[in-house]
Amino acid sequence: SSSSASASKPLSPAAAKPRSPSPATAEPRSSPSLPASHSPPPTASDPRRVKRAVRRLMHDLKEIHASPLPDVVACPLEDDVFEWHCGMRGPPSSPFAGSCFHFVMHMPDTYPFEPPKLFLCSYLRHDNVFGSYICLDLLGEREWSGEEEAAPYTGWSSAYSVQSILLQLQSFLFAPGAVGAAEVQRAAAAAASFEC
Repeated sequence: SSSSASASKPLSPAAAKPRSPSPATAEPRSSPSLPASHSPPPTASDPRRVKRAVRRLMHDLKEIHASPLPDVVACPLEDDVFEWHCGMRGPPSSPFAGSCFHFVMHMPDTYPFEPPKLFLCSYLRHDNVFGSYICLDLLGEREWSGEEEAAPYTGWSSAYSVQSILLQLQSFLFAPGAVGAAEVQRAAAAAASFEC
């Protein structure tokens, strides 16, 4: 795919190919747009757990098709439902209006009980972006202490979906802030030159 916000060929439930259990000695699978270090290492998976995760991911895909977000496209790879590619265009009210940013989500075979890992494929200046890694509260697992019992829980829940992640990412990443013109231009140029 490219950095444009055009949707790639949708993956139908019938076409979904679940990740096969891999021996621990297998070569790490690579990602078309990320360094190999960002790809999850192969592990021996429980086929029933993988099947359950695939079923939930296809439900998430149907939700995205039924209620698409403005300026956002997202779908899994045709040969791996556990790797999702997302294109998100900066909203008109944002300094990044018109620029389209590409993200990759790696889903664990324990989804939705554990959150995916989210990576940005081009440069973007943001306090919660560290290189390609995006730190998002919704994707975290919070540990409770006595002092936090009255505080609202902000971490991952199995009730969340891919749509939930995209919705929070869109509102959080492009919120108006103190971003200089040079940083905006650099991000826009990086997004425009990215090729998946």
